[in-house]
Amino acid sequence: MTIINNNTNNNINNNNNNNNNNNNNNNNNNNNNNNNNNNNNNNNNNNNNNNNNNNNNNNNNNNNNNNNNNNNNNNNNNNNNNNNIELIKKLLSPKEFRKCDFLFNGNKKFKKEWICFTNQSSWIQFFNDILLLCNEIRSAVLLDYNVPEWEELCEFLEYLKSNSILIKCLPQLSNIKLIYLDDFLFFLINHQSLIERSEIDTNNSFSNYLFIDVSLHNSSPIICNDNLNSHKNLLLNLISILKNNNNNNNNNNNNNNNNNNNNLNLNLNNFSNELNLKNIYFPILLGWLCEYPIIYCNSGCFKECDLINYGNVNQEDLGNNNLCGIDLKKIEVQLNKPFNNDILKIQSIQRVCAFTFPSNINFKNYEENKEKEKEPLQLINYEKRIKERFNNNNNNNNNNNNNNNNNNNNNNNNNNNNNNNNNNNKINFKELWNEISFLKQTISMATIRL
Repeated sequence: MTIINNNTNNNINNNNNNNNNNNNNNNNNNNNNNNNNNNNNNNNNNNNNNNNNNNNNNNNNNNNNNNNNNNNNNNNNNNNNNNNIELIKKLLSPKEFRKCDFLFNGNKKFKKEWICFTNQSSWIQFFNDILLLCNEIRSAVLLDYNVPEWEELCEFLEYLKSNSILIKCLPQLSNIKLIYLDDFLFFLINHQSLIERSEIDTNNSFSNYLFIDVSLHNSSPIICNDNLNSHKNLLLNLISILKNNNNNNNNNNNNNNNNNNNNLNLNLNNFSNELNLKNIYFPILLGWLCEYPIIYCNSGCFKECDLINYGNVNQEDLGNNNLCGIDLKKIEVQLNKPFNNDILKIQSIQRVCAFTFPSNINFKNYEENKEKEKEPLQLINYEKRIKERFNNNNNNNNNNNNNNNNNNNNNNNNNNNNNNNNNNNKINFKELWNEISFLKQTISMATIRL
């Protein structure tokens, strides 16, 4: 019995030992597996980290490359802009402009009919007006200085617009066109900005303008803004003609038609019936085109402008007004501090535009200026618009520089590149004229024939 017990105990012990060994083996295996798994996990983590680091490095390198490319592009753009502004300064210089052989003496395409533009006064005034239009400070200007006849003037403008050097400096030159109103009224316009302004004026029912009736049958000028239907209809007809002209030109360009230069410009004589050119009061069209906030109108022999029958208008009545002998306020918008004082030798070169309004008018909507004089809101708002356009022109260029320096990712880079392309259409006008101002004076006992 004892032997049996011993054997049993031994068996039990052996079994226990075996179990322990198995357990130990299992534990060891488990530990080994765990260690292997841990090692694998660590390896995987390390690999992932390495991959992530590589990806980050690649992304950083890509971003750095993009930034470097953008910086190079920006540097190129800045260099181009500097070259462009220097060329424009040369074209505005009374002493230097004739040395630009790509336009003047060295170009065989320059015609003798354009000889007036070799005169410093005509050329510099004309080119300065183009700059005002290209930079959208104005949308239309009246050419009140010596220029060629209509046909030759149209050809000269197309000659400028076909010059690759000039187009590179002034991409918006392609938007510049001419309007003929009569033999003494030629307008230079930025067609795109004039269309944009016409949309604003149509939507706000021409509220940016104060119409003043100067008919001789009235003892003094009176405000006409309560009876504007005839004026609105006239201007809406003109706007419709401008838009149709623009659409026709776009269609012709799409069809690659070779157009006569006059088709690119606009002779309003061709629309005499639509505009009643034989009977209307020209200062209404002239005033709107030039964006004067004060526009003179004339009801002739009719009691008020809204009652005008253009079929019975007497041109002699329209030729007279009641402005003689009264005090007028003259407003002149003026450019100051040019890049070169030699340009000041050119007569009227500083004047952006000028207009008047009667001092004795009682304005319904007005503000007091610094001198405590009443000014119509249309004039106040016009002054704000002109100054904003002048200052925004410079701000656009500053924004370009700021955007260029702060490119951080591809999306921003794309947006900035798009902004650069849009804003590069304008030069920094403040590098040519550093300041704009409104000069206001009283003209006593004026004698004006409109």
